[in-house]
Amino acid sequence: MNQNIQDSLKESYKNKFTIFDNMPYRVYVRNRFGIIVYANEMTRDILLCSPSKIVGRKYEDIFKDDGFISQLQKHDKIFCKTKLKFFVSIQEQNKYYKKEGIVKVIDFLDEQKNESFIVTILVELNDTFDMKNSLSFSNHGVLNPVSRIFYLNNKKTINLTKTENSLLLLLYEKKGEVVDYDEIFLTLDIKNKMTKNSLKMIIYRLKKKIGKSIIENVLDLGYRLNL
Repeated sequence: MNQNIQDSLKESYKNKFTIFDNMPYRVYVRNRFGIIVYANEMTRDILLCSPSKIVGRKYEDIFKDDGFISQLQKHDKIFCKTKLKFFVSIQEQNKYYKKEGIVKVIDFLDEQKNESFIVTILVELNDTFDMKNSLSFSNHGVLNPVSRIFYLNNKKTINLTKTENSLLLLLYEKKGEVVDYDEIFLTLDIKNKMTKNSLKMIIYRLKKKIGKSIIENVLDLGYRLNL
């Protein structure tokens, strides 16, 4: 894409997303063609260059990792094929960040006149999590997602795997709503190899560790957390 077109895009979208300029999280916006139309200054460490230099470029030209690109494409497909307007996933140890950590990825569909945009907000739980505001799972216990430790109410501590931790965080985000299979696979399975049967095994192991009643299967739809 030549410089004139890039400059035109920058000018066109400059005022649409200024609300994110001073947000303390990394935010970038892409249109339905996968072209980045906005990025705030916080994204420098994942975009690997000044945000002003990536507006007008497709994300596969920016992120040089097939797995990450595939994941972004899956996000887009979910938004296109469903009425989903808001999506949360959990990613751990993403190599695009300065340090390894757990990142909550919030995507939402922003529809403006005849245009649709996907706004992505990246929140590092390592920076925001505080045990004083720990994640309470009602009669079961408390989760520290950064250390992947679940503190049972009987004072016993349980070490969770990366997959178990991410799944539990994802279910917690929905606060008892059904999380469908697409959303779960997108969070847990970047390489697109997970099946419903393998997911059942993960659920089984998680229930065995922290309680059988904590997760409920909703037939043909997905899973939800019993808080």
